Amino acid sequence: MVKSLIQLRGLQIQVKLFTILVLGIDMTLDDYRKQNNWSYSELARQLGASHAAVARRWCLGFEDKSRLIPNQEFMSNIMIKTNGAVMPNDFYVKR
Repeated sequence: MVKSLIQLRGLQIQVKLFTILVLGIDMTLDDYRKQNNWSYSELARQLGASHAAVARRWCLGFEDKSRLIPNQEFMSNIMIKTNGAVMPNDFYVKR
C-alpha cells in the first residue's frame, strides 16, 4: 500500500513536471484557492493551518515582504490536498 502510494505520488510529480515543461502550465496556491472558490479561512481549514492570515501569506506574490513559504508539514498537506497541482517549486519559481 505504501509502495503503491509512493509510486502514485511519483507519477503525479512526473505528470506535473511534464505539464510545466511541455505545456508551460503552472499553478500557485492562490490560483488553486481561487479556482475552488475558497476563502483564506477555508484554505487554512483544508490544509490544517491555525489561522487564515497564515494561509493568506502563503498566497502572496514574490514581491510582498509579508510572504511566507510553508514548512515541510504544510507543504506535504498542500501537495496532497491539491493532488499535485501545487508543488514546492511553485513557491520558489517566479513566474
